[in-house]
Amino acid sequence: MELIDCAILLASCAVEIYFLHSFFGMLFEKRVWFADNRLRIWLFNIFAVFLLYLCNMIGNGDTNLIVVPIISWIYTYILFHGKFGSRMLYFIMAFSIIWGSEWIYAIILGLGNDAYKTMSEMPFTVLSLKLLTYIIFIIVEQLIGTKKKKMDNRIFLKYLCLPIASFGMMTGVFYSGIDFSTGVGIRMLMTVCYILMLFGNILIFYAFNQYSDEMNSNMENQALIMKQQADLEYFMQMAESQERHNEFIHNISHYLRTINQFAQENDCQSIVKIVGELDSHMEASEMKLYSNYHVLNAILSEKGRLAEKQNIIFDAYVEPGIVLDMVEDVDLIAMLGNLLDNALRAAKTYKEEAFVNVRMYMQDIRGFCVLKIVNSYSGDIIMKEDTFISTKKEKGIHGLGIKSVNRMAEKYGGYLTCKAKDDVFEAVLLISTN
Repeated sequence: MELIDCAILLASCAVEIYFLHSFFGMLFEKRVWFADNRLRIWLFNIFAVFLLYLCNMIGNGDTNLIVVPIISWIYTYILFHGKFGSRMLYFIMAFSIIWGSEWIYAIILGLGNDAYKTMSEMPFTVLSLKLLTYIIFIIVEQLIGTKKKKMDNRIFLKYLCLPIASFGMMTGVFYSGIDFSTGVGIRMLMTVCYILMLFGNILIFYAFNQYSDEMNSNMENQALIMKQQADLEYFMQMAESQERHNEFIHNISHYLRTINQFAQENDCQSIVKIVGELDSHMEASEMKLYSNYHVLNAILSEKGRLAEKQNIIFDAYVEPGIVLDMVEDVDLIAMLGNLLDNALRAAKTYKEEAFVNVRMYMQDIRGFCVLKIVNSYSGDIIMKEDTFISTKKEKGIHGLGIKSVNRMAEKYGGYLTCKAKDDVFEAVLLISTN
C-alpha cells in the first residue's frame, strides 16, 4: 500500500471515531474516569483509531464487516455510560448511517463493485464518502439532539451549505473525467486537499459547538449569579424586616404607656393618632410574602420598592397554590424581571396617576400558569411584524425585553401576548405546567 493510501486510510479511521464520539457524546454522558480528563480521552481516541487502522491494514473486506463494528462498540461502551438497550439502539443507528451513506454514495456516482479503483487513484472515493457520512450524521444529530447540544435550526441550515458545497465539488471531480493515475504529484496534491476539505468542514462545526458550549457556560454562570442575587435580596429583606420588627417590639412599651396616659386623660384623638402610627409601623416592618416561592417574593418586593420610589402605584397579587416548579429560578427572574422593568419604565412616563398591576393565577382548563401585568403609559407604541417594539420615547428598549421573554416562554410551552389601548399596556404570559 502506497503512502497516499495509508494517509487516506488513517484519515478515514480518525473521522469514523470522531463520528461515534460526537454522536454518542450528544446522547450520553462520559464515564467518570473520562469525564474530567481530556488527556485520557485523547489517548483513548488515538488508540481506537490505531486499532481501526490496523484492522483495515491486515484484514479483508468480509472480516472488516465484523471486526470494525466490534471495535467501535467496545469503544463506545468503554467511553460512555447509559442504559445498555439505548446505547445498542443508537449504535445500530450510527452504523446504519455509515453503511447507508456508502449505499447513497454509490447511487450518486453510479458506481458498481467493478468501478472502484485503488484509493490513491481516486482519493475522493473514500474522503468524499466520509464527508457525505458526516453530513448525514450532523443532520441526524440536529434532529434528535437535546436543546443544549444542537444549533439553532436557522444557523444550522446556513452552516450546512458549506459541507454540501464541498461534497458537490468532490463528486464533481468524478464527472470531470480527470485521470489521477498519471502522476504521483497530482494524486498527492488532491489527496491533501481532500483531507483538508474533510477536516475543515468538521472543524467548522466543532469550533461552533465549542463556542456555543462556552456561551452556554457563561449564560449558566450569569444565571447563577442572578439567582444568588435574588436569594441575597430576599434574605436581606428578611433581615431588614426582622430588624424593624425587633425595633418595634422594643418601643411598644413606650407606646402602651403613652396610650395609657392619654386614656386616663380621655384624650381619644391622641390615642387614635398613636394607633395609626403603630399601624403604619407594623405595615413598614411587615415583609410582603406573595407566595411560597421566595424568588418570586424577592422580585415582586424589589420592583414594589422601585415603584414606590418613583411614585407608581404597585399592586401585586399571587393566587394561593400557584405552580411554578417547572420554571427554573433564573428564567423566572429573567421573564418577570424584564416584563416588570418594561412596565415600570413605561408607567414612569405617564403624567397622571401611574400604576402597575400584577396578577398571577392558574388556568386549570389548559394547565397554564398565567402572569398578567397591566401598566399605564404615555406616547405612541411602535410595532414591527405584529410585535410591540417600544414607545417613541424609548426606542428599542421594550422590544428586546419582549423578544427575550417570548423565547423563554416557548421553552416552557407557553407564549406572551401584548396589547395596548387608551394609555394602558397589557402583557399576558402563559407558561405550561405540563
